[in-house]
Amino acid sequence: MNENDKFIRTAISNFGIIQQQQYEKGIKKYGAPFNPDHFNQREVSAHAFEELADLLVYVSGMSEKLSKQEQKINKLETSLKLVRNEALRDSPDRERINLLYRKALFLTDLHMF
Repeated sequence: MNENDKFIRTAISNFGIIQQQQYEKGIKKYGAPFNPDHFNQREVSAHAFEELADLLVYVSGMSEKLSKQEQKINKLETSLKLVRNEALRDSPDRERINLLYRKALFLTDLHMF
């Protein structure tokens, strides 16, 4: 199994868990699971549009949070470069400073997502 297979299997598993939770939530809220025969086409369509609007709000919020996180990481990387450059001026051990710098950048990449 490669990483992509693992990701897809996890996504499918998570979808199943969330779908079950939504099913139970619907029963609590409406007393029965969704049945399209209980609605006319316009009602089902309107409900789908409402859910889609909610999805767009959540995706927009997630996008905003990712942008803020990327900005913080960019600031950290810039600060790290400044510290490295200052250390290189003051220390004869350039190899060690550059090694520490690369390790710090690697950690930044790990925490980006």
